[in-house]
Parts: sequence; C-alpha cells; structure tokens
Amino acid sequence: MDLSTLLCGLAPVGPQDHQRKLGALKFAHDKLREIEPELDFLDFVRGVPASILGQTFGYSGEDFYFTALLSVAARDRAGFDPVTAAVLNRIVLQMNFQTRFIGSRGLPEALVHDGALELFAPCMANGNVVIGLQVVPENPNPRDPPKWAECSHIELATHAMLWRELADVGPVMADLGRNRIGCLALTLPVANLGARIDTAERYASLSHLFHDDSFFVISASAEVALKAVADLERAEPEARIVSRVYDASNGERRAVVIASGLSRLPSLTLENGIEQVCEISGGRPRAERGEDGFAEHRFWHGPDGATHEVVKLRPPIAVVASAPMPEEARRHISADQIFPHLAHSFKNGSIVSSIDQFHVTYLHFDGQGRLIDDVGEASNLPNTPIVRASTVDAEGVKWGLLKANRRIHVKGAAMPLTFTPTLHHFHSHFLLQCFPRVLILRDLGIEATILVPPTLRKKQRQMLNMVGIPDERIVVIPPDAIVQADEMIVPQPWPLVFSPYTLSIYDEMARKVDPNPGKPSRRLLISREQRTSWRNMLTYDAVRQMLVDRYNFEVLRPELLSLEDEIIAYRDAAMMIGAEGAGLYSAVYARPGQVFMAIGDEDYIMPILSSAASGRNFDVGYVFGESIRADSDVERRLPAGHSDFVIDPEKVATLIERVMASRA
Repeated sequence: MDLSTLLCGLAPVGPQDHQRKLGALKFAHDKLREIEPELDFLDFVRGVPASILGQTFGYSGEDFYFTALLSVAARDRAGFDPVTAAVLNRIVLQMNFQTRFIGSRGLPEALVHDGALELFAPCMANGNVVIGLQVVPENPNPRDPPKWAECSHIELATHAMLWRELADVGPVMADLGRNRIGCLALTLPVANLGARIDTAERYASLSHLFHDDSFFVISASAEVALKAVADLERAEPEARIVSRVYDASNGERRAVVIASGLSRLPSLTLENGIEQVCEISGGRPRAERGEDGFAEHRFWHGPDGATHEVVKLRPPIAVVASAPMPEEARRHISADQIFPHLAHSFKNGSIVSSIDQFHVTYLHFDGQGRLIDDVGEASNLPNTPIVRASTVDAEGVKWGLLKANRRIHVKGAAMPLTFTPTLHHFHSHFLLQCFPRVLILRDLGIEATILVPPTLRKKQRQMLNMVGIPDERIVVIPPDAIVQADEMIVPQPWPLVFSPYTLSIYDEMARKVDPNPGKPSRRLLISREQRTSWRNMLTYDAVRQMLVDRYNFEVLRPELLSLEDEIIAYRDAAMMIGAEGAGLYSAVYARPGQVFMAIGDEDYIMPILSSAASGRNFDVGYVFGESIRADSDVERRLPAGHSDFVIDPEKVATLIERVMASRA
C-alpha cells in the first residue's frame, strides 16, 4: 500500500472497525504491561487521545499497527499529533532498505524533521536502517529514549536518531556517508523562528541532498497547508501531491501534505506563527466607540440605561432539609442579586484562548497590543503564561509575549459567546452566562459575528440558529489562533442567576416552538443516571423508584431530546423534579402555574432556579440532603461545593406532599 492509501484511509471509526480497534488496544496494553505491570486496561484507554480511538489509519492491517503504536507512544507524548506521526512513520518504513534503493541509487536514506520534538521518536519507530535527524535550535545532545521504547513490539534504533542544529545536518550526513534525504518534513509551528519561513532559504544547505524521489512533507494548520498545496501545484505541475485535512486532538483544523517527484527543493513562504508583544496595562483606557482603545456600552433599556439590575428571587413554596440549614444557605435562595449590564468594545481588537493546568480564559487586547485585565474572566489573568513570564521595563511598564500559530481576521464587529474557552462544557453556565449574550447585540443595534469555541455542542449551535443567528455569522475561535475583528465587543461576565433580561431570549424560543400550549399535565423526573464526574446523587435509584411507583413520575433524559422536544417537555410538566444542575435549569422555557423542585445538599445551594422562577412566574421547592465531603473542604462550601451527596427518599416524598398540598 502506498501513502495515498494511508491518507484515504483516515476516516471516522465505524461499527466494522470496533473489533479491530479493541484488539489493537488490548495488544498495546499487554505490551505496555511489560514496563508498567500494574497498568489497568481502562486507565490505559482513558489516556489514549480521541484522534487515535476515533479514526482509522489506512486499511485494517495499517490501522491495527498504528493504533497499537500510537496509543503506546501517547503515554508520555501528551499533545503530539497522531496523524502526522503515522504519516512520517509510514514514510520511514518505506525508506527502509527493503523497499527503497538497494545499492543501485545510493546508500540508505535519511529523514530530516524540522518541528515538534515529540513527533521524532514515534516517527522513527521500527525504522532500523533509516538515519533520523531532528532539527533543534540549540543543545544538540542525545536524548534519552522514551520509556515505551522498551516494549518488545517496538524497535527504536536510538543510535540512528540524532539531534542537530540545521547548519550541521549536511556535514553530519557526510560524516555518516549518507548522500540522500529521503524525506524532509516540516511540522509547523517551529519554535524560535519568525512569523514566516522561506523553505528555499531555510534549507539551502540541504538542497544538494534532495532528489526527485525525496518526500517533502508539511504538517500545519489547514489554511497554511492548503495554500502550500496550491503553490506547489503551480510550481511543480508534474509532481505528485497528496493532502488530507483532519481535526487534531486539541480542536485545531490541520492538514498534512506529501509531495514527491519534485524537480528541486520547494520554494515556499509559510506562515510559522504569530508573536504579539503585549502591554499588560492593568486597566483599560477610555475611548469612544470606533477609536483605538476601549469604550463602555450600556445596553439595558438603551444607551442611557442603568449599569446594573437587581434580580429578585422567588420565595419557595416548600423547603425540606435533612439537617438544620445555616443562615448563609438560606440567603442563597432568598437574597437579591446584583446583575451587571455593561459591555466593552475596542477597535482592531483580538481574542485568543489561554489554557493550561492553572487556568482557562480568553485574553483580549486592542490594536496597540494592550492586554486588558478587566474584561472577560479577569481573575484568571494573573495565572496566564503571558503574565507569569512578563517583564517590567525601566519605566515600570509590564510587557509579555503572546504566541499563536496564526491570525484570523473577522470583518466588522465580533463578540465571543462565552467568557472562557470551556465554559459551554457546563450547560448550566451556557444557559446562564453565554447564550443570552445575543440580546446585547440586538440592543446595541450591531449585527456582529458570534465567536464560539471549537467544541460548541450541536444543540447549542441550534439554539443560536433558532434566534436568528445563521451559521454564516458564527466563527470558531481555534485553540491555536488569534482572532482579530474590526471591532471586538466583550460583555462583562454575568453572575450565576437568571435575570428578566436574560430570560427574555428563552421566552422568545418557547413562543416560537410552542405558541399554543395546553394545560401542563406531566410529572417528570430529570434523570441523574449518566452523572459520573461530581455531584453524584448516591441514592438516586431509590429516589427514582419512589417517585415513579408512588407519584407516577416519568423519567426524562433531556440530552436525548431534540431542542424543540426539550422545550415542549419542560412546558408540558405540571411538576418537575431533579438534582440541582443544568437539567433543571431548562425551566427557563416554563410558564406560569408550573412547579419545579430541586434536590441538593447543604453545600450546594444555588439561587439559579429561584431566579428563573421569579422571571418566568412558576413555583419552586427545595429538598436538601447531605454532602459527602472531606473536612478539609469546609472552605469550599457555598457556592463551590461539588461533592457527591445522599438524600433520604422520604424527604423527597415530604416535599412532593407539601407542594401538592399548597396547590390543592
């Protein structure tokens, strides 16, 4: 099979592939246990990137080989690109003397890899004849082989793996008696280089080693790689060029390009990445809209409206608790909440994702590179790499360097839908703090592009479509890119309550889907069966059985419903009960006369449902059990408690009885 077969075989895993994938994973796990005897199979599989589990590599034999190899290599190569690793390893295997020029056309060949260091070992696996040279900017010393190289099914010829500065590659090959580069691979971005790479200039010292049978490989963002394809096709119409676009594990849209039959080493100009020097100002300059800098906008009740709204919470018709509730907890479901109504805009503004183990946030900066710390999620800014690595000049100004793979320009105005790159993963936060932002653009009279994370769910995008935001106005913020707009609009983050303002968008959706509702009649329990991370209700099965058997409740799984059916289900319920959380908060579609009841614990008492009840005019009740938390977590209680909890089914029954009595 040739390389085009491998690229054509990159496809989503189907039912016919499951047995083979499982077999490859079991084989890889068995071999890994040679060096990690206690490794559990499920723990091993959890560490395998989705880009290996979820796609096939070539036909069945190649897929088994690459699944087994790459899943092992992923053990200590977090973040490496499996697709590029598979392509380069396939080329290395093809360059082995068994399938290439034995004697007649020169000595065995070399792979030269310029780019991500974590790819070098996987791409050299089982290449026992090929010399591999990894280009490094400095410190060209031997590296220790990865631990997985000790597995018996992998041969890693570490003596043939060399790390050298680019200027030394040619002389090293001459010293080794090698006169041919079989593959020159460029994986972007390359660290410590400028924003652009001229391939003819960068690799001029290697041109005499490049021949018409050499492979030239580019792995880069899809935009950069596909532009390179077009340039290669114009310059080398007789060459063989194959490419494949794919989604990397980090959400980036990437492509790999393989060219052979080239008349010479290609001359391409490639975007290598962006380096943005930022002034970390610690504030925001004031300016009118359209000028450089920031401007403040009020949108609630027009441009002269108030900057804040007071949200009243609806008093519950019944509260049942296993233990006395502290006064602090009662305030969470009764005290007024302050709700801000401010947005900022800035000309030629940019937004970029910033994520590591310490934080997750968006960074915003204006056309002059001034990074602003009071929009978005301000509390995260001190934890970001750009601030942690910043320097202060002689005048006391703090500077930082922001790096990204590319810059995407959006014409006109744009607004991020979320205030962190991962906030939408929690659907409750999406309902509360993200989706209603579309109202701000309406009230400002701006038809802006909506900027969304790459992992926005299908139903969340459908919500945007339903309120008049077509796909053409939705642009993804890739994890590797700076997105710049002519005008960037960044609303101030909202607290964890619904306000009459944010609820109006859900009223609009409800009237559109269910304009003539009948009388609510169903009794619904929101399923908790799929909750496996935190806030598990450990007595859920007993509660479910009691509600179904004694009170004729139906179990509802909202995640399985279409958006339209979900809205109708929540409007059809005379009574609905569920654990405090996202499933219950679709009560935003409810109407007067309904009742929604939350099951929680003394460490997780939130005002969210009461705020929705106040704006939508339905009744609310609460029943509180006990959390299962460590004594050391006492400081993480309200409103941050996320431990598992237990609830006495009879306490839930007491709540149901009180609610029914109040409505008799």
